Amino acid sequence: MRIYYDLEFYDSGRVIDLISIGMVADDGRELYAISAELPYTALQEHAFLREHVAPHLPVRLTEADGWECWDFQHQDMSKVLYQSQMREAVSKFVADTPHPELFAYFGAYDHVGLAQIFGPMAELPKHVPMYTNDLMTEARRLGRPKLPDQQGIVHHALYDARWNKEIGDFLTQYEAELNRPTLDLLVELASGEWLRSSGDQSWEAKAANLMVRAKNLLLEAA
Repeated sequence: MRIYYDLEFYDSGRVIDLISIGMVADDGRELYAISAELPYTALQEHAFLREHVAPHLPVRLTEADGWECWDFQHQDMSKVLYQSQMREAVSKFVADTPHPELFAYFGAYDHVGLAQIFGPMAELPKHVPMYTNDLMTEARRLGRPKLPDQQGIVHHALYDARWNKEIGDFLTQYEAELNRPTLDLLVELASGEWLRSSGDQSWEAKAANLMVRAKNLLLEAA
């Protein structure tokens, strides 16, 4: 079963400091957690984080003196977890997912940040996949179709994870539509319908027609 996820983080070029994580499973379960050790200074000083990420978090940032603190009245204050708590929550979420597969959008840094919740690579639990499937790789494999636009809140880990699932569902349906002519041809071959079809054609002519259809499918896929 697929798990779509997203991280908000601060990348210093040397370390990835986790801010928040959102996960959405194919069965509808969701997880959202905010790091109790999030990088306050980066939220204050990093223009992108301050403008796009901090507004979704239960923190107060002041223009005057850079002082920051938790906003205990914020609706997501209950989602703030220490790393040990987050480690347990993420581990359980993945463990409760049969045959988990991780998916993210441009997910290279996300996977590193996810793995570091558990510490060094050697301490990654066996039930947590050691790699993340990238939705952009999937899109390129399928010819780069136009992906669904993200609606509503952005740069919020849970909302972004929901959008990732929307992309994944779209690509799955898109691939099914691409493969439908091939599947129809295989069903026709397996069932013998091509021999029973109406018309006065000989079986040799019918077989030749199938070969032409198969050739056209191969040319379209090339």
